[in-house]
Formats: sequence, C-alpha cells, structure tokens
Amino acid sequence: TFQKQHGDWLMVDYDCPMREEYKIRFGVWSGKEAAKFGTSIAALKGRKSGVPAIMVLTLDGLVARYLPAEQQGVECLLMWDVDNVLWPK
Repeated sequence: TFQKQHGDWLMVDYDCPMREEYKIRFGVWSGKEAAKFGTSIAALKGRKSGVPAIMVLTLDGLVARYLPAEQQGVECLLMWDVDNVLWPK
C-alpha cells in the first residue's frame, strides 16, 4: 500500500469524494487532468502546480504552507521549517 511504501502521512485518500474539489480549490492537478479542470486562461492562472505538491493546511482549511515538490523535488522539504509555528512565505 501507499502508506507502507511512503510512510504514514495525513493525506487525502485517492478515492475521497472531495479530491476533485480540493484540486480546484488549491490549484494542484496533473497535466493529464487539464482538460477536466480547465484549459481557460483563468483556470491556468489558478493552477499553482502539478503533482506532486504538498499543501500544509491550518485547522480552518487555509493554506499554511505550499511546498512545490513538482518543481523542486525533495529539496522543497528544506523550505518547511517545522520548528517555526508561523511558517515563512
């Protein structure tokens, strides 16, 4: 399973009914999904990243930290200062 291969991360399950809504809300979807989520200028401007990407959310569901794993790979984890409660932007 994914957890056995990659660790016990808190994440949205692949078959979660909210998955597509989260992709649109947070602007993260794969290039193969572009036709599904929009190819308009507005949709492309709203897209932050392809996959993989890491969105760290607050308890209120707001983005506390966006880590661009697609562009930076594992190096993006170096941007995540877990000791700092108010993560820098």
